Amino acid sequence: MGLFQTKKFKLLIVFIISLAAIVWIFQDNLLQSSFFRKPTLQKENIDVTNKGRAYIEKIDNFSINEYSDNEKIIYIINADQYYSYKNSPIELFKVRIRTFDDVQKEAAILTSNKAQILETSEIIFNGNVNIETLNNMLHELQSESITYKVNQGEISSNDNVIYQGISSIINSNGMLMSINDDKLLLIDSVNIKEESGAEIETSNLTINQSNGLKLYQSNEKTIYRSLDNKITTKSGVIIDMEKNLTNLLGKVEILKSSGTKIFTSDLIIDKSNSKEIYRTNQLSNYVSIKSNIKANQMYYEVLSEKIDLSGGVVAIYE
Repeated sequence: MGLFQTKKFKLLIVFIISLAAIVWIFQDNLLQSSFFRKPTLQKENIDVTNKGRAYIEKIDNFSINEYSDNEKIIYIINADQYYSYKNSPIELFKVRIRTFDDVQKEAAILTSNKAQILETSEIIFNGNVNIETLNNMLHELQSESITYKVNQGEISSNDNVIYQGISSIINSNGMLMSINDDKLLLIDSVNIKEESGAEIETSNLTINQSNGLKLYQSNEKTIYRSLDNKITTKSGVIIDMEKNLTNLLGKVEILKSSGTKIFTSDLIIDKSNSKEIYRTNQLSNYVSIKSNIKANQMYYEVLSEKIDLSGGVVAIYE
């Protein structure tokens, strides 16, 4: 019995020595198999730096030119990083897209921190988006989703859009723009908050930067609120941001916090000299508790509360 155990122990020692020799001989292959297989799988399936999402391919300093069927260039994309996924849109980070019109002239440049390319060839931007037009006019936008429809040459959004205006922040329920134009339409309800504290509510506002202009225009009902005044018109508004002039079109009603009302037309709000002046050359009717005054012209300095009614003045006092 003891002899059998001794032989068994010797066989075990021989097996261990043989196994050690085999491991030593093939150690290079074993190391390559265990250490190099995992990074290969990471390259194909695992992206630890991109929020743990699995990706198929990653490219740094990505660049591509997209051409139409008749070999005309449509756009050029540059991005710091490119990620492709299985069953998910391609993602680009710190992306810059140069678009071109039908005559191969550069039309617009779009930049954003993040974008996605869909199978429909649409490109969706997320977050802050800058649109620089062919006349070097800049539109600064922020939205959850802004879509560049390549085939239509349009940039649009159905989400809330924040537009950085001149001395103002504009909110709307969407936007639409052609890459060949310097005009941008803010869709549906629009709210303009000016640095002066004034606030304008309107709808379907066009931002026109063609030919060096900086005009905001709407043909919808508009309400202008400033200090103690609320001004309403149903005919729309034109805002010249360069000259700091706001023109409320058609029939206008001014309601003061005291209850006094002024009825007039085509009112101009002039804030060009750090003041706020309401003026018009149209018939004006000043109605308070104690008076009813009609005149052909009005000049109203808001801060000092001075109202000058002139030209064919007719007044009734109680």
